[in-house]
Amino acid sequence: MSNSRSDFVGPILLAIFAYLASMLTRAFQRSIEQTAISNAAQRVASLNYTITDKFIADETFLDRLQDAKIWEDCDLAGPKWWNGKTKPKNIWEELSKKIWEERSEFDIAAGFEYWCNILSD
Repeated sequence: MSNSRSDFVGPILLAIFAYLASMLTRAFQRSIEQTAISNAAQRVASLNYTITDKFIADETFLDRLQDAKIWEDCDLAGPKWWNGKTKPKNIWEELSKKIWEERSEFDIAAGFEYWCNILSD
C-alpha cells in the first residue's frame, strides 16, 4: 500500500469544491435576502404618506361619517379586522376600501386592521 501524493489530490479537490459551493450558496442566499429587504423598503417608501385634499368627495359618505354614534360604537369595540376580500360590512371597512383599493398593496394585503379613538368631546 503505497501512499503517493496523487492519492490525496482527489479528496483535497473535492473538499475545496464543497467549500466553494457552500460559500457560493451562502452568498446567493444573502443576495436573495438583501433583495427581499430592498423590495420591502421600496414598498414602504412608495406608500408616501401623502395628504390628499377632498379625498372623499361623496357627500353622502361624508354625512355618514358625521354620525357620532358610529364613532362611539367603533371606539368601544376596540380593534377590528377586515380581510379586504369580502364586501365591506360597515363604514370603516368601506373607508378602508376607498383608501387602499387603487394601490397595489390592496391586492396583496392579508387584510386591514382598523380602530377608532375619540380624543375630545
